[in-house]
Amino acid sequence: MLVDIADRMKRMMGWCPQQDFESMQFQTCATHAPSSNVNPIGVSSKPVERMDVPLHGTVECGGILVIFALYIFFMAISLFDHLNRTFVTYLAVVLTIVALITILFLLDHKKITFDSEMIRIQTPFLKSNNFQMKDVTSVKTVDNIVYKHMRWAYIAYIATIVFFGVKVTWDLYSLMAHHMVWKESTNIGMSMLLFFVSILLFYRSYRRSRYPKVIKIGVGDKNITLSPRNEFEYDVLKEKLGQ
Repeated sequence: MLVDIADRMKRMMGWCPQQDFESMQFQTCATHAPSSNVNPIGVSSKPVERMDVPLHGTVECGGILVIFALYIFFMAISLFDHLNRTFVTYLAVVLTIVALITILFLLDHKKITFDSEMIRIQTPFLKSNNFQMKDVTSVKTVDNIVYKHMRWAYIAYIATIVFFGVKVTWDLYSLMAHHMVWKESTNIGMSMLLFFVSILLFYRSYRRSRYPKVIKIGVGDKNITLSPRNEFEYDVLKEKLGQ
């Protein structure tokens, strides 16, 4: 029984010695034939579904309206909190900022689907954008500028995050150490906003700087830029776009 289990494990791992002990050589089993001549991507006949690849060039009016509405609410509740502070208004400012940052984060995670006829871009909470493959006018690969210049941007982002992180920590400490001061001090939500916006910008730039090439697609009156994060995503996108 133990031998049986060992053999199964070896086959699952792809190890299959030749039974001819005279040659003392190992060959691959028929079920694990070499794949050097096989397309390593293996997606040419299959649609690519909901790939979370960083992209920009599509503007959703719904997303802009949601962000604008949250911003107006944030300004209104911040003013009311400043003029007539209560625990409810203070908490409302903090929660509005958390909601705003969360929505900005989710809107950056668009899902792209390719099939033989359609490119579909799905943004969380919003209606998908659909483009016909026949409407694609150009596909080209260019250097990723973000990849080239991200080293110095990293330094600036990290310095900004540390600065606002220290400020948030200090404001939070002051609030906890002097719990009556919260009625007179600046709402900690304002410090949180700058801190989390810095992290979000760093994260967005990091996702777009993982690979030295980007793919630009001209479709209809729009130009969509795809920023693959690794060679696999780059090859898949090129395959589906006929490059």
